[in-house]
Amino acid sequence: WHAAKRRNCFPGDTEVLVDIEGKITRVKIKDLYENEFDNEIEEKMVLVKKQPKREIKVYSFDHSLGEVTLTNILDVIKTPAPEHLVKFHLVGKRSYTTTAGHPVIVHENGKLVEKRTSEVNKGDIFILPSLRLEEEDIQEIDLLQEFTKKEFIDIKDDLMVRGISSFVQAIVDKYGLKELSEKLAINKKTFNNYYRKRDSIPLSVLEILLKLEKQTIMDIPHCTLGFKRDHTFINRIIPFNDSLLKLIGYYLAEGFYRKVDKLSYQVDLAVSESDLREDMLSSITEVFGKGFKPYVDSSRITISSRIIYHIFKNILHLKTYSQKKTIPSFLLKLPKDKIKHLISTYFSGDGGLDRKHGTVVCSSFSKELLKDFDLLLLRFGIFPNYSSYSRNSKTEYKLTISGENVLAYKNLIGFTSRRKQQLLDTIITTKKTKPLKKYKTNKLLTVKKKEIIKSRSEFVYSLNAEKHHNVFVNEYLLTHQCDGDEDAVILMLEGFLDFSKQFLPITRGGSMDAPLTLGLILNPLEVDDESHAVDCTRRYPLEFYEQSFKFIESKKIAQIIDLIGNRLETPEQFENFYYTHETSDIGIGPTSTAYSRLGKMSEKLEAQLAVAKLIRAVHLEDVAERVINKHFFPDMIGCLRAFGTQTFRCVRCNTKYRRLPLTGKCTTCDDGGKLLLTVHKKTVTKYFETASNLIKTYKLSEYLKQRLELFNNSIDEYFIKEIDDQSSLMDFFGEST
Repeated sequence: WHAAKRRNCFPGDTEVLVDIEGKITRVKIKDLYENEFDNEIEEKMVLVKKQPKREIKVYSFDHSLGEVTLTNILDVIKTPAPEHLVKFHLVGKRSYTTTAGHPVIVHENGKLVEKRTSEVNKGDIFILPSLRLEEEDIQEIDLLQEFTKKEFIDIKDDLMVRGISSFVQAIVDKYGLKELSEKLAINKKTFNNYYRKRDSIPLSVLEILLKLEKQTIMDIPHCTLGFKRDHTFINRIIPFNDSLLKLIGYYLAEGFYRKVDKLSYQVDLAVSESDLREDMLSSITEVFGKGFKPYVDSSRITISSRIIYHIFKNILHLKTYSQKKTIPSFLLKLPKDKIKHLISTYFSGDGGLDRKHGTVVCSSFSKELLKDFDLLLLRFGIFPNYSSYSRNSKTEYKLTISGENVLAYKNLIGFTSRRKQQLLDTIITTKKTKPLKKYKTNKLLTVKKKEIIKSRSEFVYSLNAEKHHNVFVNEYLLTHQCDGDEDAVILMLEGFLDFSKQFLPITRGGSMDAPLTLGLILNPLEVDDESHAVDCTRRYPLEFYEQSFKFIESKKIAQIIDLIGNRLETPEQFENFYYTHETSDIGIGPTSTAYSRLGKMSEKLEAQLAVAKLIRAVHLEDVAERVINKHFFPDMIGCLRAFGTQTFRCVRCNTKYRRLPLTGKCTTCDDGGKLLLTVHKKTVTKYFETASNLIKTYKLSEYLKQRLELFNNSIDEYFIKEIDDQSSLMDFFGEST
């Protein structure tokens, strides 16, 4: 049972919003299981990992506060995929896929409730959260510290540190030029040129000097950095300010970097509007200084600098190809007053406005990039929609901000392009904005389509989020994680109690329904046919009532009603079981029935017939005949046969005998115990009087009357009355005279 419950999971390509070592990341749930956790074990018929390789938490939704929070991942699981999955398509082109029966979170009557996927239909409402994340600011980047990392080992010989001649001279004075040159394995003249004539020393040499002096990069005074045969030198510390965020936004919109040859490294920013060009140049100067001059024309700005090339590529971790661009994860937690500049410049470069529809839009060939911008916009409480279209045999993706979100975008972010900002102001004043449907600060999204699809992978996965037990998947949609242990344990208890002799009734028939085995796989074809006759509809069709007046056979009616039997061997045999009447509490009905309260069978039968008498559609005589034919006769005949084939039981040692010993006593006991019958006359005749009374009261058929008489004759043959051998005193005296 537990395994069945925990198969409510996600396909492996489902993305989950997590925090890995302080950085926001969307990770595929399969990768989370395979790459981020260790020590796989098999637990309760699923594969489980509980040991994370590094610090990792998952984003969850606190229902009480209506806000996003970080929580621990208790474990991740992997289990064989079912044949079919359920995919939800929401308004705004957001979607996710899960297993049938998975719990999901929907909005109903002003609050969040849990439903099974089988219960969710078109028109139900999901939650898109406003992501109020904990902010982490970055004030500056120490380029010297960054370039000392292992990933830059191949360029350290070419990276020159300038402006530290006094620092190096102090070390030379301590060891002497000759001895120090030998320790560095460098020609004395070459080393002298580095720090005296050029005041420019390779980073690889500087690191050896620091190691000799047992010092660190932090002991290096102010300096500038550049590469050999490259005239661009920039300050060791560059500010992580609004200007840098603007440059990143412009780059993500219309930028790329390239290495032309060993000596030519370029960062290129496409721009056609003069005000944007001026803003770019101003930002470049503020971040990198005036130690170089970019190439500028009417359509682009090109920075020819190897160190700036490495900053964009290796330190900021920006991609050059449009299809692979993303926002580096360390930027996603920046304060909103900083991150708005990145959004503003990106929308100014690769976005715009739709005057007709009054919307703000941006597009990219990278869906992952738009997911990053989606996350940033959700931090501002702005809820965009997704769309896509084909362009030059490629798929281009689009984010659209509409309704009251447009006003929020103007007030909180805006454009750096004067032309686009003026158009935005015009739209705000002339277009009516449609209000959003919200739950607290979160947007409500309607289910547009529910689709049953075939599984494309061997396994499905899930995780166990501590405390709140929900996660954000794909385009930040809130949903429940896989089932926990609670309801699985309850289901297991039913089977355990049926097995337990401590709970089985001690009365006759108490153990007849105890299971021999518990099945792990539910196959509706293997259960009793009676269960196939259960209807699963919300309302009965008019045709059903019309046909009932014609008294047609029930088999024909079965084709009209949605029955389980009509769904066999389809995905619907496990889901979408509806009902005709709602109830606030499944336990609100009677806790016991008249059948259990009434003691004697005659009382139960009288109550049944009294109800039948009140129902016009019921033929009372037919009910009485059915009770006799289907219940009384089979029971009495069966008991009569059991009487003739019964065993005998010793009252002392409880030994049972198939045939009565010739001695008439127990042969096991030393003094011969008394033997008793195991089936008695009362067991055989218990319904005889009741059946006889029914036949007389309701004047049932002569056939039933004669059949009962034949049974009575059989009883007389089995149970011959004993002859009374005792004589009276008068008989005794009569014989003696």
